[in-house]
Amino acid sequence: MGDFESGALGRVTVYSIQGCPHCVQAKATLRSLGVPVFDVDVGIHSELMVKLKELTGRSTVPQIFFNTVHVGGNEDLQKLAPEELQRLVTVVKEEPLSADAPPLPENNPFEVPGGEIDGELKCERDEFADLVEDLKHAGVIGTQRRGLTVYKKSFSGIQLVDWLQKEKGMDRAEACNTGQALLQRKYMVSVRGSAQKDGCFGEGKETMDTLYRLLEDDFHLPLNGGQTATCSPIQAAELSLLLREMILKLFSEHLSADGKSVDYKGMSVDPAFERYCELAIQLQRVELLSLSREEKLAFFINIYNALVIHGYMRLGAPTNMWQRYKVGLRRCT
Repeated sequence: MGDFESGALGRVTVYSIQGCPHCVQAKATLRSLGVPVFDVDVGIHSELMVKLKELTGRSTVPQIFFNTVHVGGNEDLQKLAPEELQRLVTVVKEEPLSADAPPLPENNPFEVPGGEIDGELKCERDEFADLVEDLKHAGVIGTQRRGLTVYKKSFSGIQLVDWLQKEKGMDRAEACNTGQALLQRKYMVSVRGSAQKDGCFGEGKETMDTLYRLLEDDFHLPLNGGQTATCSPIQAAELSLLLREMILKLFSEHLSADGKSVDYKGMSVDPAFERYCELAIQLQRVELLSLSREEKLAFFINIYNALVIHGYMRLGAPTNMWQRYKVGLRRCT
């Protein structure tokens, strides 16, 4: 974003990332000075990180420039003597910006490429989504017993295949392949026994007692449980980046001006959080097995902060080691 004051010749350039308390505090201080502040999100414009490190010798944010004068980070800004701070303000207001000023992104430096990141999720509906919706209301899912154990909200592979044949008009081979596809695409999970690898899905001596449950009914209670992902699987890298940007933007908007406190209650009722949750549901069926080690590492780094904040809003911030452990058990994927 940019704040502009008419008549100013220079600018203050702040390199920051979403959700950074020190960045929020620094920008609040700078805006109180009445100077134009150009905020460059290096989380979005990562191509500037190399240049920034060359200019400053640092890889942390925020990094602050008054015209071409590098002040440093937030701590450096807060420690400036009043007379030195006033001198820098005068530089920005009275001296023109030189050609060697710190760089801005080539495109619009204040907009996320592709539009708003917190808009409604638009996706291609998966080919099996309507079938699963019908299954939920077909009377196939119920309480199953195996010995002394009761399995709620479950069904056998044989029950599924029979339903597909009788109600969906599939022949035996198509019903078997559909059942296997639903399992492979993570619409359902095995809760007892092992899935059939050869022959017809749900049949065979080894799988007669195998039971399944829709992923949304999984009793492990993940953060994004209770609803089935209906989009065609989204690329892991794209999905993780969207989640990271959405949650950090939301976090920044509910961070106090001094960067010391977060209004988690306000975040939890923000419509933007609901849109984030809709997107997080799509993690249920993200495909990771084909990713390289580097791609997997990038995926999990991108969603780490998102899932921590998500967990705090749903479960509350942990106050002891046991609560931290319980938060760790609630996962999205």
